[in-house]
This record gives sequence, structure tokens and C-alpha cells, in this order.
Amino acid sequence: MSRRRSPATTIRTARADGTPRFFGGKGGVGKTTCAAAHAWRRARAGERVLLVSLDPAHSLGDGLGVRLGPEDRAVPGSRGRLRAAEVDAPRAFGAWMRRHRALLRELGERGTYLRADEVDSFLDLTLPGVDELMGLRELLRLARARPDHALVVDTAPTGHALRLLDAPAQVRRLARVLDDLQAKHRALATALGAGWTPDDADRFIADLEAEADALKDLLARSAFTWVTHPETLAWEETKDGLAALRARGLVRQDLLVNRVTPRPASPCAFCDARARAERSVLAAIRSQDLPVAWLPAQAVEPRGGAALLRMRPRRGLPPAGRESGGRATATSPPRAGPAWPRLPSRRRLVMFAGKGGVGKTSAAAACALEAAGRWSQRVLLLSSDPAHSLADVLALPAGAGAVGSVTVRELDATRAFAERRLEYRRRIEGLLGTEDGRSGVSATLDRALARDLLDEAPPGLDELFALVEVEEAVGPAGKDYDLVVLDSAPTGHALRLLAMPALAEGWVKALLRVARASAVRQAAPLVEELVAASRGVRRLRELLQDPGATAVVVVAQPAELSVLETRRLVRGLRRERLGALALLVNGLRSGTCRACRRAARAQQANVRALQKAIDRRVNGWGAPLLPSPPRGPRALRAWAAQWTPLA
Repeated sequence: MSRRRSPATTIRTARADGTPRFFGGKGGVGKTTCAAAHAWRRARAGERVLLVSLDPAHSLGDGLGVRLGPEDRAVPGSRGRLRAAEVDAPRAFGAWMRRHRALLRELGERGTYLRADEVDSFLDLTLPGVDELMGLRELLRLARARPDHALVVDTAPTGHALRLLDAPAQVRRLARVLDDLQAKHRALATALGAGWTPDDADRFIADLEAEADALKDLLARSAFTWVTHPETLAWEETKDGLAALRARGLVRQDLLVNRVTPRPASPCAFCDARARAERSVLAAIRSQDLPVAWLPAQAVEPRGGAALLRMRPRRGLPPAGRESGGRATATSPPRAGPAWPRLPSRRRLVMFAGKGGVGKTSAAAACALEAAGRWSQRVLLLSSDPAHSLADVLALPAGAGAVGSVTVRELDATRAFAERRLEYRRRIEGLLGTEDGRSGVSATLDRALARDLLDEAPPGLDELFALVEVEEAVGPAGKDYDLVVLDSAPTGHALRLLAMPALAEGWVKALLRVARASAVRQAAPLVEELVAASRGVRRLRELLQDPGATAVVVVAQPAELSVLETRRLVRGLRRERLGALALLVNGLRSGTCRACRRAARAQQANVRALQKAIDRRVNGWGAPLLPSPPRGPRALRAWAAQWTPLA
């Protein structure tokens, strides 16, 4: 049935080709800093530039040295040519829902068996998983308001940035759900002889479809700069990210290799070892058929316009053989720390959390290996990060799922939830239009609505339902493991996940109402399964909030931006009343050249700030920066042996 379509709005920027520029990559590679430096250079060259952060754990304002919010503001010192904003997706969703709530309630009442209060149970759900969808909608809004500005976008880490690319299809699915609801109204109006006249609901659905087209157009016209480090793990994730972009038809890509070790001014064993470790990765990058540039590592993180303007990417890649030459002064190896304090007997879950790229995955893997090796524990090592790297960190061969008594599992949340959702859909569709004797148009529309409603489950619920597996492994029925070690997603998405148990309960209860509303006896098994899922989610929440059962290790790097984000993370963890906290400061430098000594002095001040942020009374360790990140069980355990208590 055709409806009037609202025209998609095209975004034009100050660039002649009108190309928005997205910066993506693994957490911690410097996406935000590189995006900010790129925007500053273009503004200094005379362009008007709009710089927007879509990462839920914003640090763009920290890097620019200015307080930002959801509405763009001029960055001081840019003569008004550079404007910046940090998207607040939950706030945007709340405003959108308030604006359209009455119309959505009317559609729900028209197209379902639910009463007004039951429709409200869906509308009242706060959707922490809406970040990617609302982030892109807000980006579209900001860009439309500044059509004469070039658009530069700082994205979330890899896994969630790739979800951003699916937002147009998600908007279209929402429009389809609402169209199914409206279809029953159209059919009834036609059957009663009054005929169907398009109303506000039809126009709203058409506007959503037009918005989906506009979002798709924005992404199709965009160029993507993928930021990486000259390290094996970062490069492996980069290859996956570039392949995912190509699979979505987004081929305007280039590479920026950040923090390449420069040749030290004086002999330095650490810098020389690090440069040697980078050679093989740089060689692999060199073989790619993509435009590439690089930036040298800096002793201190750049903050503010002057420092960002000094970041000038160099085309190509640096030549090999960049060691300092001469006789390097050997650095003394870090002293071995004392034996790790044994976890209390009731402690069953250790969760590693922190900003992307701080070393959460390596630390979680090292903890699991230590627990299994020192204390003969049966350990389940789980990753909930959509951009998995556990297998890479452990150097596991394809198909391997264990290292000794450590079982390794990377949760494929998307696939697991898709299978669960498909089963629910089959059951609900089988219930509707059978034993209650209904058939024809009404039953067909009911089945379409049930199908689309399940397909439109809040984004991010896949991660939550996958993590019910954690509760099953640790809870009263979990007899297979003594300890579960969880490698979580980066800060913003980890906090979103921790807020989800209440959301999941609400979503399950809303589905229960749909199942019960069918008034069919065969609904009983489905109802029982949904009730069981709701109970599992509730037990997970209780487990996470039990300090005797759960410990949260906050992983941070001794850098200024990491300190600022860690403070926000700790506030969020305490707001969610998470279990006992501990601190791991990763990346303590030990080189002897001037740059290494300067970096070490800055790190000491940042370590003190981190301890203050989390509370000096909690357990804290420092982990050394190695020339090359540890890979494989032996290297990980050797690295863990060098962790030392923080003073």
C-alpha cells in the first residue's frame, strides 16, 4: 500500500565533495585525538568544521580542553570555525519519546490486544542499547543545522562503531513495526465502508522511512579513517574492521598508524626493542592497498588546540631500521611482585572494566591463567566485547576453546540472541490464528506484528541475554567452574550493559503480556521460558552487586585522558552498586632515553590521580609497559609476575 514519502534531506558540507569523515578503530588507539587534530587542521586552513563524538564514554571535550554537550559550541581559539559536540543518546531518546509518545500509544492500541497501560509498559522502557541508533540520528540533526560545515565524527570502539552502520536498517524496521500496527486500522476502516484516509500516524511512518534513507545516504557518502597501532592485536582488529566496512559497501577507507615509536635521541634499550617489535606489523600494513599515513608516539598525550595542531600525519610509513644505534643502556627488569592475594572463597566473578585500549583483555587473560595455575581453580574466561580479541591475546589456534583448566569463550551475543528471538517468533506465530479460530486478514496482521516486534527488540539486549550465561556459570547451579573472569566492553558500553538487567526484565514482561493476550493454552511453555529468562536476569543483577561474590578490576593507563575517563567509570560503577573495586594501572614505562624519562615523570602524577579517583584503600597494582604486548599463555603469566602493588 503506497503512502506519501517525506523527502530525505541531503547534508552538504563546506568541502567541495561534501564528504563526512568518520574516525574508527580499536579502543585506545587514539581515535578521538586523531579526529580532533584532523578537525583543528581543517579549521586552521579556513574551513568551517563540525566535530561530533558518538562514543558513549566521551573524551572529546577532554582532548580539546573544553566542556562539551549535546549541542555544538565553538571551540575557543578556532575563531569560530571549529564547533564540537558530544552526543547524549539517552537524552535524545527521551526527548524523541516525549514528542511522539501519544502517537505511539495510539498505534499500539490500534494494532494489538494490549490495553493503554500495557502499551505504556513498552513505551516506558529505557533503552540503554539505543546509543548507536540515536547517536546517528543526532549526528544527522546536528549536520543539518550546520550545512556549511565539514563533518568530522569520532566513533565508539570497533564493535559498537560497526553497529552504527546498521542504524538505517534499524529505523526502517521500526517503521515496519509501526506500519503493521497501522495496517489493522486501515483494514478496519476499509471493512466498515468508511475508507482509509492517511492520518498523522501514516505521516509519522513515512517520515521514519525518509529518515532511514537520509541516514543511509549519510553513511554511503562518508569516508572512514581507520586508526591503528603498529601492534599485532590492534592490526588484527583493524583488518576485521576494514573487512566489515567493505562488506557493507563502504569502500572509501584509509589507514592512520598512530604512536609509531620514533628513533630516540640517545641509546634506549626499551625504544629499540619496541621499534623492532613494530617492524612486522608495519610490513603487513605496507602490503595493504590503501592510502596510509603515520604519526609518531609522543611522550605526553596532546591536549588542547596548540598540541593537536602539532599532530601532522606523514604520508606512507616510516622506513625500517629506526633503532637509536650505538650501545644501548640496559634497563633493569621490573621486580617481581608478591604472590597475588587469593580471592575470598565466596568470590566467584572477577570483571575487568575500563576505557578501550587500556589492556582489559590481556589483564583478564592473565588473571584467569594465574587463578588456574597458582590456585588450581577451574576458570571460565568470558569476553562480552563485540570486538573480541581473547583468542588473539592467548594465541589460540582456530577452534581451540581452552588453555589447561581455563575454558575460553567469546560470547557471540548477536548470533545467540538471534537464535533465541527466532525461536520466540516461531512460537508466537504458531499460537496466533490457530486454536482461537481466527484467520484471514486479522490473523495475518497479528503474525506480522509479532514477527516485527521481536525483530525490533532494543539494540544491546543481545549482549545482556548472552551474559545470563555468566549467572548460570557462577550462580547456585554453576558447578563446572570455581571462578568466572569477564572481559567487558569499553567503558560506555560496559556501563550500559550493567544498567540492562532492569531493562531486560521490563522487555520480557512486555513480551509476556503479548503471549498471554493471545489467550491460547499453548502459550504456557513460552510464558514459562520467558519467566525463567527474567529470573536469570534478576539473579545476574544480584550477583553483580554482591561484593562477596563479585570483584571489579578497573584497568587504566597512567595518562591524563585515561584518568578523566576512569573517574567517570568509577562513578558509574558505584552508581550501579557494583561489587568490590580494585585498580590495575597498566603501561608503566621504564626506558632510559629523555622521552621515556619525561613520560615516566608524567605517569607518576597520573598514577596518584588514579589512586585518588578510586580510593587509596582498595587493592592496586602497576603493570609494566612491554616493548610488545604479551601474547600467549607463557608471555601473559610472565607479564603478570611483574605486576607490583601500588604504594
